[in-house]
Amino acid sequence: MTSDRTYLFSLFPRIIEISNSNIAIENRLAYVCNLVKKAFNADCVCIYQLFPQSLYLIPWISTDPDVEKFRGEEFRVKLGEGIAGLAAWKRKPVFVRDVKEFSRGVSIVPFEVRDFTTVYSVPIRDDVYVYGAMNVASREARDITPEEEEFLRVVAIEIAGTIRNARLYEDSRKRVSELLTINEISRTVTSTFRLGEILSYALRTTVRITDSDGGVVRIYDPRSRKWEQVVTEGFTRSPLTEEPKRVGRKIASFVLREVKPLLINAPADSPFYAELSARGVSSTIAVPIVSKGKVVGVMTFYRAKGKDDFTHETLNLVHTVSILLANVVENVRMYREATELARENEVKVARLQTLYNVARSLMSTIKTERLLSLMLDALISPEGFRYSRAILFLVTEDGKGLRPALAYGGLSRKEARELERLLKKKRKTDADLERIASLRRRFFDLVRDHVISLESEPECIIASAVRDERAINCTRGCDRVLKRPDSFCVHHGENFLVVPVVVKGKVKGAIYVDNEFSDRPLTDEDIHVLTMFASEAGLALENSELYENLQRALDDLKSAQDRVLQSEKLAALGEMAAQLAHEIKNPLTVVGGFASRLMRVLSEGNEWGEERKKLLNYAWVIMKEVRRLERIVNQTLYFSRERKLELKETDLNSLVEEVLEMFTEELEEKGIELTLDLDADPPRVLADPDQVKQVLWNLVSNAEQAMTGGGKLTIRTERVKEPFSGVEIVISDTGGGIPPEVVGNIFNPFFTTRPSGTGLGLPIVHTIVTRHGGYINLDNRVGEGVTFHVILPDDPALASEERERERIFRSGIDGFKNGEDSGEGQAR
Repeated sequence: MTSDRTYLFSLFPRIIEISNSNIAIENRLAYVCNLVKKAFNADCVCIYQLFPQSLYLIPWISTDPDVEKFRGEEFRVKLGEGIAGLAAWKRKPVFVRDVKEFSRGVSIVPFEVRDFTTVYSVPIRDDVYVYGAMNVASREARDITPEEEEFLRVVAIEIAGTIRNARLYEDSRKRVSELLTINEISRTVTSTFRLGEILSYALRTTVRITDSDGGVVRIYDPRSRKWEQVVTEGFTRSPLTEEPKRVGRKIASFVLREVKPLLINAPADSPFYAELSARGVSSTIAVPIVSKGKVVGVMTFYRAKGKDDFTHETLNLVHTVSILLANVVENVRMYREATELARENEVKVARLQTLYNVARSLMSTIKTERLLSLMLDALISPEGFRYSRAILFLVTEDGKGLRPALAYGGLSRKEARELERLLKKKRKTDADLERIASLRRRFFDLVRDHVISLESEPECIIASAVRDERAINCTRGCDRVLKRPDSFCVHHGENFLVVPVVVKGKVKGAIYVDNEFSDRPLTDEDIHVLTMFASEAGLALENSELYENLQRALDDLKSAQDRVLQSEKLAALGEMAAQLAHEIKNPLTVVGGFASRLMRVLSEGNEWGEERKKLLNYAWVIMKEVRRLERIVNQTLYFSRERKLELKETDLNSLVEEVLEMFTEELEEKGIELTLDLDADPPRVLADPDQVKQVLWNLVSNAEQAMTGGGKLTIRTERVKEPFSGVEIVISDTGGGIPPEVVGNIFNPFFTTRPSGTGLGLPIVHTIVTRHGGYINLDNRVGEGVTFHVILPDDPALASEERERERIFRSGIDGFKNGEDSGEGQAR
């Protein structure tokens, strides 16, 4: 290895220029290696790099293109071994003229010497650090001059400066990047309270800036003493396709217990190293997330074999991130607690509002069956108290037992969810309503025959609640040894509430609820609310009982009144006999006279021209008078007899058209204009078609008689929802109206303003409509005309005196959304 001194030192400016350029350091050092190789006429020049806190040299830059295959972990050169290792260890050059002679007392690294004979290795160092070594190798044995040694020493110092500056630049750039990243993490984690998003973002970013192959964050819940949340990131590089969970949990538990970080790079660092190494991990960092002196989580990061180990600088960086996460976890938990408290308060307010609405509704409902249904609805409805199942027990008549009066709820979690879904639907079909009714009563069908004895079953919790007049929250089921198949104990859940229903110091029954299918625990708050509910329910039951007693007395009185009224009708019928005879006599006289003339014309005349017209006219007069006669007789008979309703599904549009056919000639003769506005969807109700037809006939007849000089008759049908579901028939005329002084008597029997009237038409109309459970209202416009509004319900059985009260209740309680009373409907 002999080179001209002048030539060697002429290369320094070029080497310095290349070393200080701004191209990649690998390219700069490769150019320097090529210059050295050419200057020394060597076969190979290779730079070995020594990483901080490492005991190994790794082939880095070489003029040999095959050096790439020597960069694996197995080709490391340990300090003190081999030629480069010895030079770096001693911090001075090592010259080996013949590798074979050198190998007698020093270990040789085969891939370092390969087929070379002479190797000169100079350490790459400055006054403080050793950065590696540079080997200049030749296959032929050569010597080295002092000038060449000095040249290589100066080149090595220049390379050391280049490596130092590059590392400083890289470290500075990395620190700036880390600071910016930490700032970004800090800004991001404080912009949301979604802990999962925060952890994922922070972990993903930290894995990137620490060059980790995978990372895990575990959040610890000190109340449950369990890992509340586990988030992972990375783990895409073989063999670290996933975290070694078993040892990962051990490390997290150790950090949680010791409250100190771990940096595991060697067996001496931790007993976990062997298990980690077996899983392909070369370096591990685990840092506690500490808030207010307590560990709330652990961050763990892994590097697979083949990468450099984590450093203390990386550990400090992860520790900084853990401090940010500690504050965030604490803030999120405080936010959760505040949100939970607000939610609890909202639930309490909602329950009190629901209790208020239910109480008002219970007080406005006096039918026992409807009352029980509303109570159970309130307990299981999604807009009510949302229990899974509910039962109302009532004390038996002998006072010795409790019998289920009504129970609502499904028999399985699936049925409970289906019932809740159907109840939440805003628009329910008929099929939905039928399914709701079926699901609601499934529980009742199961328990309806189970009577709980208050005397022979002292250990029964429900019986104890009634006997002791106290609420009981059972959390672990009853302790009854024997659970007979016919006992209620086989049907209740492990966690249930029982509250006695007490009225005026006397127990009337008990309310049972459970959350068998919702998994929501029953608390003291439930007892408090249910106790208030039971108090209101008891008062409502008492009112209902009083009302039913009063209703029975009223029914008895009404029956007696009906009998008296019937007697009065019969007496009135006798009084009107003379008038009836007179009314019948006049049309009969007309009928007889015209009949005689008709017979005379028919017996004398043979021509059928003009005479035929006269005969037709006579026939029309006869028909008209006979119709009037039939009307008088029919009205008299209807008013004097109690006719039973024969209910059928009736098309009101068809009835209107049938009645109008009977008035076609009269309307045309008087010049009355008819306007029909019938509902496009034929309104059908449950009614007696013959009697409804009589209502229509009387009202149309009155309108036709009122418009003697012509006018306009309007008939309209339409669906209505108020005051109940039904159909409204509107009949309006322009006959001038009814005098104000007599309008109050139009529905009184035998009151009439017409000389030929009986005074029974409108009273009969009123009677028929009332017996159908409907309403008839009068809109009297003096000087203009009269409009009658007849409203018939879909089903007369539902039209009772309590309809208005129940409608008010439904508007405020069905769904438990509206607590306001609505106004009274039209008077019937």
